Parts: sequence; structure tokens; C-alpha cells
Amino acid sequence: MLNENIKAYRKKMNLTQEQLAEIMGVTVGAVSKWESGLSNPDIMLLPKLAKLFGVSLDVLFSVELTDQSADSLAEDIKNLRYEKQYEKGEEVALDAIRKYPN
Repeated sequence: MLNENIKAYRKKMNLTQEQLAEIMGVTVGAVSKWESGLSNPDIMLLPKLAKLFGVSLDVLFSVELTDQSADSLAEDIKNLRYEKQYEKGEEVALDAIRKYPN
């Protein structure tokens, strides 16, 4: 999925592999390998790629809320607040932020 997303976002921005390589400070071969799925970008390059493409890391990796939807989590937190279970609500909120930072 990451490889497909890199290619799709690069094309959406009308960038060639050469241009993306120059922006990222890597070789054209590296970009080609990323897009073909033969390798992945260095972990330190991922935030720069996401920023360049204007997406979050979870979107770049095609990660979605799967355990609970964001609306469901928000509803749980709201209900805990109404029940004055502030510490539990804070715990649920912090867990959600850690699990789904974006």
C-alpha cells in the first residue's frame, strides 16, 4: 500500500521520479524501488514525504480507524464526561490519541 500511495501522490503532484528523488535527497533508483515495492523509504524520510504530499502518516500508510470509528470514540468520551468519569474519559482520549495520532 505504501508503494502505491507514494506513486499516486507523486503523480497527483505532477512530479517525476527524478523530481521526487531530488526533493527527498535520494536517488531515482530509490524512488523507483519504493514505488515498485522492492524497498521502503527510510523511516526518517516518512514525515517529510507525508508533509510534501500534504497528508498525515496514517493516510500515507492507508491506516484507518478499524477497532472503533472516530465518532464512536468521541461518543464514548462525551458519555464519560456527562457521567463525570473524567479520569476514565481522559484515559480513553489519550489512548485514542496514541493509537490514532492524526
